[in-house]
Amino acid sequence: MEYPAKIDGSVLIFLSPSKTQSISPSRKWASALKTGPFFKDAGVIAGMLADRPMEYFVQREKISPEKAERLSRMWAEWDSSPMLSAAELYRGPAFTALEQTSLDEAFLLAGQGPALGVLSALYGLSMAHDLIHPYRLDFKYRDLEIRGKSLLNHWQWRIAERLGGEPWKLFIDLSSKEFSLLIPRGNAATLRIDFREWRRSAWRTVSATAKQLRGAMARHILSSPGMNLGDLRSSTVAGYSLNPDLSSHDEWIFTPSGALD
Repeated sequence: MEYPAKIDGSVLIFLSPSKTQSISPSRKWASALKTGPFFKDAGVIAGMLADRPMEYFVQREKISPEKAERLSRMWAEWDSSPMLSAAELYRGPAFTALEQTSLDEAFLLAGQGPALGVLSALYGLSMAHDLIHPYRLDFKYRDLEIRGKSLLNHWQWRIAERLGGEPWKLFIDLSSKEFSLLIPRGNAATLRIDFREWRRSAWRTVSATAKQLRGAMARHILSSPGMNLGDLRSSTVAGYSLNPDLSSHDEWIFTPSGALD
């Protein structure tokens, strides 16, 4: 598929969730008064986990009984726990670099620029302003099934179904490889952006650095109204720029700018 000329309201940016979460909002989003389209699905999953004994979490998470007890209690109290917008709840490296709550809320929610979605094992896909409860879940819970499907397959189906009915022209994939599997192919053109460093005689993705850079790239795009793909190709973000030798039409690899000299 061809890419749109301009990065506008027809573009959806994807990030992965983070395990680090906060229940202390830095700012209330005025319009963050609704849950996302898959909140009922999340409630079904949370209910299944609330019924699991503490020993289940010891085995799945490889954690101590004390931590498993806290996790079990979290699921039991999930539906009564505080709710924050996804932009505020997630506090890992990508979201620290994103600084979503300092961006222009009115501009983002008006749909004038690209949208930001966060992929996850519990909520499937949450937009930045959707309200969500804190949680801890990933795809290693392979025994969990919803409507006869694994978590991964369920969310692949539900997200494809949802986005297929919306007029997106471009998906910009800034997620990890694990969560990238949730992004439907064929609904819109997909551009994956990744970051690599020269380590041990090869270009490699360094997880900690890549997480921060994905958030920084998302912020760069969201805070640059009117940007087109040519502008994005020539951008330098946190000292990283496009490496044409490593990139292809649908995957752009950014490396430290000095490495190209």
